[in-house]
Amino acid sequence: MLIFTLFLLWWEYNEDEFQKVFDDTWNKPLYAVCYSPNCPHCHGLPGRFIMFAKSMAERNDIIYTAIDITNSTACQKLGARFIPYFVFARGTNRKYWLYPQFNCPIRWIEFIEDWGNPKIEKLNLINKSLNHYEKERELIRKTLNGGSTFHLKVPENHSILSKYEDLSKKFRVYNDTFILSENNDLKNSRPEIIVYTSTNCSQTFEVNSSNLNKIVNNYKFSSLHHLDRKEWGKLSKSSNTVIFMNDGELNGTRLELLDQLSNEFCGVAKFGWAIIKDQKAISITLKQNNDIPYIAVINKNNSCQFISNLEEDFDKMKEFISASLGETTKCQKFNVGTSVKNKIRMNWKILTKPSFVYGTVILFLVVITSLVLFFKFYHSQEQKLE
Repeated sequence: MLIFTLFLLWWEYNEDEFQKVFDDTWNKPLYAVCYSPNCPHCHGLPGRFIMFAKSMAERNDIIYTAIDITNSTACQKLGARFIPYFVFARGTNRKYWLYPQFNCPIRWIEFIEDWGNPKIEKLNLINKSLNHYEKERELIRKTLNGGSTFHLKVPENHSILSKYEDLSKKFRVYNDTFILSENNDLKNSRPEIIVYTSTNCSQTFEVNSSNLNKIVNNYKFSSLHHLDRKEWGKLSKSSNTVIFMNDGELNGTRLELLDQLSNEFCGVAKFGWAIIKDQKAISITLKQNNDIPYIAVINKNNSCQFISNLEEDFDKMKEFISASLGETTKCQKFNVGTSVKNKIRMNWKILTKPSFVYGTVILFLVVITSLVLFFKFYHSQEQKLE
């Protein structure tokens, strides 16, 4: 059960409660240590972790617990590979969890102060200088790390700031960056947020407490984000999507190319990259392994997917993406790419033609009848021999 001492959220681990606690980790992350009574390095660890949690008693936004690995299944679900094992789980996607393997109270406190507090860079809108622009560009360049950069412009002490601070804590796990500019000259204006999804691609929205969360969530991935299978599928259902499929980490010239193309098609399509071993749904479209790397373009308007070899040539890739996203595109083949959906449609039409279906059924009945007659004949011959 959860024990409330002042504002302390210490959870005395209970197997039956785990799923409920786990499902709410986006709002209240779980900072847990997995241990074993038989582990020499775990001696006294649960007690020290409780004392550490008590030192954090002024905050009520993180749940702390120590889990005996010998009497639970939670540590396996939390990805424990050895003991003692520390995990900071915000949300249910293990990809974005943190694993701070510090067996030291001072380091635990430093970690919570870093990851448990708002992370906002403040820029002065009034006294703009060269340093101001350099700092802003430096923060925008962080989109190359896979997270978007959000720049909120509001009057001083605006009511939306507490919401913005809360989001900066949560979405930091996606490598998102949050900038704040306060200026009382904006007192008669509505707050606005500029969203940078690549170094030179931005969109501006009017914001309030009601829509801020939705905007940040919709644009949490920059165009340089490493997409997993679920993220790619969800993204392609909601927008035109361009994916670089690679055989490993994307870096160097390909990373720069992806950034340039996403700037070129800013607001037209969302971009990202993936590793082929994570993409079972796409890998079936490849003829052979040496087709990697390649580029996949999903045209949401006509539900088509187009594939081409990935060349480090900006003009060729720009031409291919433009053609794939063109309004007149009807899943036809391109000289530089192939329509995968066209192939699937053709194969499916063949399989579902009445003549094909009837022919298959007749062939099946002939084979079954032949086998029955064969076994009857074989059985009669055996009886004659007897």
